[in-house]
Amino acid sequence: MVALEKELEKIKQNKVIAIGVGVALLVLLLLLLYYAYHRDLQLWFNPEVSKELVLKQIRSHGVAVALLFFCLIGIMCAIPGVPTSVVCVFVGVCYGPVVGSLINIGGNLMGNLVAIALFRRIKLIDKRHGKNEWVKAISRMKHPKVGLTLGYMIPVVPTFLVNYTATLKGYTEREVLLPVLLGVLPTSVFYALGGDALLSGNFRRLLLVAAGLVVILLLVGLLKRHEKREKAK
Repeated sequence: MVALEKELEKIKQNKVIAIGVGVALLVLLLLLLYYAYHRDLQLWFNPEVSKELVLKQIRSHGVAVALLFFCLIGIMCAIPGVPTSVVCVFVGVCYGPVVGSLINIGGNLMGNLVAIALFRRIKLIDKRHGKNEWVKAISRMKHPKVGLTLGYMIPVVPTFLVNYTATLKGYTEREVLLPVLLGVLPTSVFYALGGDALLSGNFRRLLLVAAGLVVILLLVGLLKRHEKREKAK
């Protein structure tokens, strides 16, 4: 009992340090991005400035700012409970569908791989999370890597639980590279397309993005149905 309490206290300390570092980096990146875009925001709320000029100004930022977004998405993805969707949509606004998608995919891929690397080397989650329904649903699948891909693909599944499941299965970062990539790809692209469509007013593309997200959400039912079948056995 004493050993368990010490282990839980150590996990708590590790978690506080890791999240603290992550939040500090998050705040720093947000400040740098605000500095890069504060003039653009002023133009956006100025009714005398044409939208064409605002769009041109917003999309005038280069590689340095793209790297800031890349790192921001990665850090947000690695911190439990921090959603990346708003930033990924904004990236679509700032960089368009193609470059925006690449930034989103790269950031989400990096963030999940970093989280898995931390979970494998530092105790950040106690074993009680192994009883979570999402963890069990993915772990019990005949092909767990397919389950991991679905887990990353479905927005309502907490990403940190999917990363934790990957470590429970004993996978290395190299072994989960493809499942993570395939899992984050659809939503990363959809968010970038959605951001670009919002800025350009392309409602047809917005409907297409919405339909794609609905299909992804339907995968929740697939995982839950699989979990019920496994329980019934």
